[in-house]
Amino acid sequence: DDAASLEPCAPLASAPWQPVPPAIGPLPPLHQGTANQPSALALAFMAWVQRGVADGSLAYNESGALVHFVAEGLFLVSPGLFRAYADAHPAAPNPEPGNTKDWPGKAVQKAVCGAGWNRKGPRNKSVLTYQVVSREGKPGKALNGVVVLQPDRFFAPVPPANPHLQLAPVQSMKGRG
Repeated sequence: DDAASLEPCAPLASAPWQPVPPAIGPLPPLHQGTANQPSALALAFMAWVQRGVADGSLAYNESGALVHFVAEGLFLVSPGLFRAYADAHPAAPNPEPGNTKDWPGKAVQKAVCGAGWNRKGPRNKSVLTYQVVSREGKPGKALNGVVVLQPDRFFAPVPPANPHLQLAPVQSMKGRG
């Protein structure tokens, strides 16, 4: 009886992205089993990302978005997304005034990477580079970010991967000093 009173849903093609509900329940561990316990800061950040994607305040998989779903997981653009969190949460750890080595959101990124959720790159680096690829297949600008593995721990269902982002080939270290 209630179904008759519901309004029809708009077709998926009418919007560039759709809000995605966060996964419900306790956070299950990664399949590879990390010994790290996520910090309260890392959990608060991921809850903020979940809410933002769910309510549409954080766009994803579109030009200019700071959140993308990729074949390898959930790509969080760095430093942009972490800075946005720091701006939205003044009580979050931020650098001391005059500290030129830190930036707003660096402690948040460090907490997320310290939780062991992310994919590591060459030389055990947590920040990976992705290449924007045009519809014609031409490479565009590069984006740096953290890839959180198994996004189904945070989103249900996980949206399709952004076809315009691909993991950049590993750059040769030859000739670099």
